[in-house]
Amino acid sequence: MFKLAGVRWGGQASGQEGLNRVMKRRGSMYLEEDTDRSEVFSCIFSVKEEVGALAKTLRLFEEKGINLTHIESRPSRNNKEEYEFFINVDSSCSQALDQVIDGLRTQISGQLHELSRNKQKDTVPWFPNDIQDLDRFANQILSYGSELDSDHPGFTDPVYRSRRKQFADIAYNYRHGQVIPKVEYTEEEKATWGTVFKELKTLYPTHACREHNRVFPLLEKYCGYRQDNIPQLEEISRFLQSCTGFRLRPVAGLLSSRDFLAGLAFRVFHSTQYIRHASKPMYTPEPDICHELLGHVPLFADPSFAQFSQEIGLASLGAPDEFIEKLATVYWFTVEFGLCKQGSEIKAYGAGLLSSFGELQYSLTDKPQLCPFEPEKTSLQKYPITEFQPIYFVAESFEDAKERVRKFAATIPRPFTVRYNAYTQSIEVLDNTQQLRNLAENINSPMKTDGAVQSAPFGGRRQSLMEDARRERAGGSAAPGPCGGPPCGDGGLGSETKDDRVVLNLVVALSHEKSSGFFKTGKIFETFEAKLLHIESRPARKVKNSMLVDLEFFIRCEVHGSDLDVFINSLRRVVDDVRTFPEERVPWFPRKMKDLDRCHLLITKFDPDVDKDHPGFSDPEYRKRRAFLSELAFSYKQGEPLPTVEYTAEEVSTWREVYSTLRSIYPGMACRQFLDALQQLERECGYGEDRIPQLQEVSAFLKEKTGFQLRPAAGLLSARDFLASLAFRVFQCTQYIRHASTPMHSPEPDCCHELLGHVPMLADKEFAEFSQEIGLASLGVSDEDIEKLSTLYWFTLEFGLCKQNGALKAYGAGLLSSYGELVYALSNEPECRPFEPEETCVQPYQDQTYQPVYFVSESFEDAKVKIRKFSAKINRPFSVRYDPFTCTVEVLDQPDKIQNTLRQMKEDLRILHSALEKLA
Repeated sequence: MFKLAGVRWGGQASGQEGLNRVMKRRGSMYLEEDTDRSEVFSCIFSVKEEVGALAKTLRLFEEKGINLTHIESRPSRNNKEEYEFFINVDSSCSQALDQVIDGLRTQISGQLHELSRNKQKDTVPWFPNDIQDLDRFANQILSYGSELDSDHPGFTDPVYRSRRKQFADIAYNYRHGQVIPKVEYTEEEKATWGTVFKELKTLYPTHACREHNRVFPLLEKYCGYRQDNIPQLEEISRFLQSCTGFRLRPVAGLLSSRDFLAGLAFRVFHSTQYIRHASKPMYTPEPDICHELLGHVPLFADPSFAQFSQEIGLASLGAPDEFIEKLATVYWFTVEFGLCKQGSEIKAYGAGLLSSFGELQYSLTDKPQLCPFEPEKTSLQKYPITEFQPIYFVAESFEDAKERVRKFAATIPRPFTVRYNAYTQSIEVLDNTQQLRNLAENINSPMKTDGAVQSAPFGGRRQSLMEDARRERAGGSAAPGPCGGPPCGDGGLGSETKDDRVVLNLVVALSHEKSSGFFKTGKIFETFEAKLLHIESRPARKVKNSMLVDLEFFIRCEVHGSDLDVFINSLRRVVDDVRTFPEERVPWFPRKMKDLDRCHLLITKFDPDVDKDHPGFSDPEYRKRRAFLSELAFSYKQGEPLPTVEYTAEEVSTWREVYSTLRSIYPGMACRQFLDALQQLERECGYGEDRIPQLQEVSAFLKEKTGFQLRPAAGLLSARDFLASLAFRVFQCTQYIRHASTPMHSPEPDCCHELLGHVPMLADKEFAEFSQEIGLASLGVSDEDIEKLSTLYWFTLEFGLCKQNGALKAYGAGLLSSYGELVYALSNEPECRPFEPEETCVQPYQDQTYQPVYFVSESFEDAKVKIRKFSAKINRPFSVRYDPFTCTVEVLDQPDKIQNTLRQMKEDLRILHSALEKLA
């Protein structure tokens, strides 16, 4: 039967509670498949609410001798006058079953949906390919929120049941990409949460794993975790995305094991929003928000655990039913009831333990049996559902558990390998040679970058202090910063240029006699509001015949520039010696996608309010319209819906003339990738003569294709700010259109240039990677190097040509949005040279007339490789890597960060090896 399980999600069942439940169990919104019954048919049908309606329907099954193994009812959510019924039947008599189905379709007034029918053995079960596909099964739930078992604490409470239905309706109407609705919890609900929160928090320091204890204070600081407040899913989901790329999604009821595990493959956790009944705050027969937020969420903020959880999800995609049962069991004994070794102790990391006051204590006593985590054995282990577990499995570490699950997943019989693409949030099925070549190139790309690990920015003395201290700590790590990230001041990059504070490197010598001086420095830091970024100490060189040990301190701090001299002089009064080391100044650059809100410096050279030669300079209505659209862009913040613009008839008329003129010459002049993408845009995003596309729909299209996104721009941005956005696969896009008096000319980028010139190319995978390479190369470099990179951008992404089938084709947006120059560039008039970044970056260019010189790329892949080699020679004391899970830029200036990158390369190699074996 498909019912809620009697599992202790935060307490122990007492007496006969749950003993009459069937042997089904649900862990965080999943339901285990009953694979022992190989021939089962399931369907949902609706009938009009009237006397005898159900009996008439069931008579169809009775007349054909078909056994009904389970039935559940609920009010229809589509028609208030109908009821929906979920049934399981024995499908051994397939011919009779087909007749019953035909009868149901003709005799009932409502709808019928087949959920399952046993398939051929070699059929691969459907699984989601992109994150939007989760919408397809999110509401294929097996029990709705207000449908409670008779022994549920809230079964006889109509107010509680009504409240549960409210929560279920919120989830039922949710779709991917929407903001998770905020819930106003009642005082009673908050009191229940408070009881659970208070009791469990006392156990966490001694019973929970270090990863849970590391993240929990961050949740209190950033997500409103506290005794008198139930946190909101939207805030927590944003927090998790910034940490590991995991996100929450509300769910209305029970999902199958297959559907729930599939969500994990996309780093999506289906989470409840309701809370247990107030009569039993320490017990719930099902996962509730206490279980989800106190048990699961803290671990999903840990990178290793997030990867481990995703591995289970990826292993489930397309797996046979018997392996789904095994993976669900592995999930049960790890993510729900897992223990792990940390030093000489055993700690809990499973959410079922971390949300159960009683079982959390019990699991770490000598009463249960502890076994090493081995997926092959764990997946076969039986377990009780109404009492504490007699057996727990202990992982050596999350990394070790992840590797074991990977090896176990390799034994699953499926004719392909899967890989998650974090840019497009989609599953890549590796079942042909072209896909394997693409993966091999992705792996090879970081290896092609010469000098990826460049010299650190510190002088020799500082370098030795930090290295010696690291050796003494034997691999210890600094405390994490917000969202589980690096400590403040991470990276040693130097002063940021967008504020008036200065980063200072000091070495302070302190004799034994002046040991109190160290404490006095603290007062000086407080007085000058200095921010301590890093401190390390070590014994100083001994003075001959001296028994006293002096100390040296390396201090990295941030102070107001105006206080710098006074600050240093104050330190010299309380310590023996102060030496300063100049901080290599690196221009500020965004580290997180939300930092792009600061990248909006405009170049007003061609602004209609400033440039007297602008066609719209003397048109007050046009200037007013431009000011309005500019304000939309200035007001936009990362994560908000892109603003919709109601274009005027005159603006659409201008677009129409540009679109129709250019569209007529594209087939013979534009590159193949452009033409393919434009056809898709015409089919999917409303590209055509009579409508200017909206950024929101175009951005969604690009996100699905290559992971690029659009954000509104008020005008022509500075080269540094514009290029920085490309590093995040974000394209800053204008929404205004050129003046109607000159439809075939614009002195500045407008929506014709952006949507016709740039967008189709950004839908191509190789071109997207090439564009991002230029953006990553620009981060933190000097103004001189920015000029070189912007020149490369000009001669490639704006005015680039490429070879295709022996002919020259255009791929640059400046060409593809200009009828005149597109025709000119492919004529015999201009000079064409091979694309070589060293030569291209110093070539003078024209921004008022056609270019006298164009550069020709052999292919986008060839151009990308050349850009990488060129950027490796740029003088900056670090390398960078973009993390598509968290949408952040990682500065690779420390060994542990480089090791993380190597681990990712190793994982891609493993996937490639697995795929090759299955294709062989």
